[in-house]
Amino acid sequence: MKCFAVGLVILASLAVGGSAHAQALPSGGALALDVGGSYTAIHANAPPAQCGCFYMTGFSASVAVKTSNGIGFLFDYGRTSNTNVNGDNNNLILSTYMEGVRYSMFRSHKLVPFGEALIGFGHTQSNYKIDQNATGFAYAGGGGVDLKVSSRFDVRPVEFLYLKTDIPNAVNNRQNQFRMSAGLIFHLTPNPK
Repeated sequence: MKCFAVGLVILASLAVGGSAHAQALPSGGALALDVGGSYTAIHANAPPAQCGCFYMTGFSASVAVKTSNGIGFLFDYGRTSNTNVNGDNNNLILSTYMEGVRYSMFRSHKLVPFGEALIGFGHTQSNYKIDQNATGFAYAGGGGVDLKVSSRFDVRPVEFLYLKTDIPNAVNNRQNQFRMSAGLIFHLTPNPK
């Protein structure tokens, strides 16, 4: 948990330093700070090592510091749940805490595709006897597209991530999931040119 606190401090320092010195930097040298929120769905499986596949829904939120070369450093938090997994009255909540890198392409266009890689940990809470409160390693990779709407916000119509968690489940301690999101991105500072 300490490494994620350090990561957040670094992101905040970059954002504050970048916005405070944006006037002094040459054109294209500033940093930008974005925050985002999305509706999120995860395609998951239960019981462990089988595919009694089901969906969990919830939200995700991110903070990103972007550079003028299209690289962004971000922290991502997600929380999804299902209160009646496969109709058996079992519940499951998955929270993920990840940080990583995003690369945005064709930034001068209206549609801006991006790819990203994240690493961190996941935490589950449930009423399953084998997995009531567990934490494990998590990583994700994928991408999406942003639609520029104004200088202050973008719409993110789609983001797809392969999400792998290694949370103890008394069988194989691995969960392979697909995370799909759509939401809004707010630019707290101007985007770098």
